[in-house]
Amino acid sequence: MVTTSSGNHGRAVAWAAKRAGVRATIVMPANTYPNKIEACRAEGAEVVLLPTREEAERECARRVAAGAVLVHPFKQGRTIEGAGTVGLELAKQWPEVEVVLIPVGGGGLVAGSALALGQELGERVQVIGVEPEGAPNLTQSLEAGEVSPLESITTAVQGLCPLDTGELNLALAERYLRGTILLSDEEIFAGQKVLLCAGITVEPAGAAAFAAVLAGALPPELLEGRSASNRLRVACVLSGGNPDPKQVAALLA
Repeated sequence: MVTTSSGNHGRAVAWAAKRAGVRATIVMPANTYPNKIEACRAEGAEVVLLPTREEAERECARRVAAGAVLVHPFKQGRTIEGAGTVGLELAKQWPEVEVVLIPVGGGGLVAGSALALGQELGERVQVIGVEPEGAPNLTQSLEAGEVSPLESITTAVQGLCPLDTGELNLALAERYLRGTILLSDEEIFAGQKVLLCAGITVEPAGAAAFAAVLAGALPPELLEGRSASNRLRVACVLSGGNPDPKQVAALLA
């Protein structure tokens, strides 16, 4: 089997392949955090590094055309279902939640979780995706009404910068998502720093949802009529606890 990944999905595929007794190849951009590359190799996967994400995508497609089985990080139904268990767990653990913020990379996590939350809690729960300004692939597709690939990626937030989203993800987002919030890299890194200082190990991509709250980026209408005795119940999904030690050290310094 083969997949492209900037780390976490690749590690999961490598872990599953090892236990199933099959060979896994993870095609990654060369600037992927070293700890994530080594984590994939530690699970027995072959790691192929390409200079850019675009080249990694093309190499993966070439291997699929040659017969490899693709386990896509966000465009396949079963991957979306698996990611959606985050929303299912949240709905069961905190059914009173009113707003759920979820980081957006390719859109599988936000689409699957929004579907689960909508099915479990109905339309009263507001699900909002959070993307870097330098990789607004879901925002752009929602505005266009169709999958609209990015022409360029300028964010340094690994894990939230695929070139596009999937058609199924877009359809689910159109049905279940209130909308998206775009943040600068600086705002996302600021959110990560606050969480790290609080003892929560999180990578930049995983901190994006919390960063939206920290930056005061929630839609103002959600806060109308709220007070200390009538607080808005907000959940932030922290999706990624594998930061690069050098990145963490530089951020905290």
